[in-house]
Amino acid sequence: PAIRDKQITNTLPLGNSDELLPPKAQIVKGETYTVQDLVERMIRYSDDAAADLLLNDIEKSSLNEVFSDLGISFIEGNESADAISLKLYSLFFRVLHNSTYLNNEFSEKALALLAESNGGLGLGASIPKEVTLVHKYEGRKYLDGKDIRYEIYDCGIVYYPGNPYLLCVSAKGPSLDGVEKFFKGISKEVYMEMEFKYKK
Repeated sequence: PAIRDKQITNTLPLGNSDELLPPKAQIVKGETYTVQDLVERMIRYSDDAAADLLLNDIEKSSLNEVFSDLGISFIEGNESADAISLKLYSLFFRVLHNSTYLNNEFSEKALALLAESNGGLGLGASIPKEVTLVHKYEGRKYLDGKDIRYEIYDCGIVYYPGNPYLLCVSAKGPSLDGVEKFFKGISKEVYMEMEFKYKK
């Protein structure tokens, strides 16, 4: 509780300009936030500024211990460190779903926050509204030579009634609509397969 209630003042600049989806609510420079509030904003709104503020404040040894516990090889200062494989991405959802790292209470809290993040994008575009989707959608726009490219990662658990499943997809291309269409197609195909297999 002491860590969750700790207050941190934002002294950092605003988040990345290459974000495809700016946060709905972003932290303000000079304002003070609790760690709990920053964690919620980081997950619920994909607020990179909140994440940066938390990373700036946390003991690096504690963070490295978590990576080590989960078997993640992390090299500090490596520019590609945040580009992880889908298999590794899926690990975080597996440990939350099975409560194998955090206890059940905190795993459920994390999953509930993830269920509130960007539901209609990526994998969520083809999932019925009444089916819970717990996921993390990340997208960026970047220059590849002279060409603009869009890259999206989305990974999460679709709580199909009685048979939840894990699905992780990444794609990049010259058109955001094209990449989103690809995600929508993959998500729909997998969901329809579940309907075919399990619907009574």
